[in-house]
Amino acid sequence: TLLLALTPGFAPLEGDGGYPEYSSAITSFAEYCAPADFLQLADPKVCQRVPGLIDPVEKLIGGPVSQKLENARKFSPITYVSANCPPGLLIHGMKDPIVPVEDTTRLHALLQAAGAPDVTMLLLEGQGHGWDRTLSEPQVLEFFKRTLA
Repeated sequence: TLLLALTPGFAPLEGDGGYPEYSSAITSFAEYCAPADFLQLADPKVCQRVPGLIDPVEKLIGGPVSQKLENARKFSPITYVSANCPPGLLIHGMKDPIVPVEDTTRLHALLQAAGAPDVTMLLLEGQGHGWDRTLSEPQVLEFFKRTLA
């Protein structure tokens, strides 16, 4: 979802789904604990901290990050930060052992610096990579009511 949100109308990532008359751009998004910068996984210190993230990223980019740096860059949502980002809600548990919370805080800061008009960050104290959704559900519903209305 995060890559889709940050690449509205980006031709190299558009597929051939048979419906060219419809845009693949989304109008708003809520993202939970999403990795934003795959290149950081080339750092052995980071890899030791986030073992559950390595396998899915390597499958996506076609091999170890250290050997597929260009693919890691190309598929990292953070590569596409711009003011064109639709309204978004970034949600992350402060004690996430899989995706570092710094991914979300850095992405949020870069989106703000780029002039993205409406991206909000919700950090959940004491929560890990998953939590009881009732902790964030009110904020998510309010966000979508506001951005999709």
